Amino acid sequence: MTHFGRNVKLSIDTARRDAVRRFYEQGFGCTRKSPRDDLDQFFFAEGASVGVFYVDAAKSLPDDAWTVAPWLEYLVDDVAATERALLDAGALSVDFADRTHPYLRGPGGPVFRLAKRG
Repeated sequence: MTHFGRNVKLSIDTARRDAVRRFYEQGFGCTRKSPRDDLDQFFFAEGASVGVFYVDAAKSLPDDAWTVAPWLEYLVDDVAATERALLDAGALSVDFADRTHPYLRGPGGPVFRLAKRG
């Protein structure tokens, strides 16, 4: 049997480092480790992680390309509270036909939806 992994890797423009840190730490409550100058690892409560490699803008996707890149789903205990925290931490709302979930995009990163855990 195959299972989807718990780790994601992103390449994001170095100029967005502070915004990315605020987004994951304040918005999701992640803890951060920075094992290299160009890498932050953000750890979620249940052990999943997002690794963000900071690269020159030319090596990252432009903002409009993220809407056609793969989208993610984050499972959370309180969708409304998490959405508010993420918006306060710099996320942008994304208009999508599915009105049963909020869709957002973090600074320089992919579109994702929030869904109730469990």
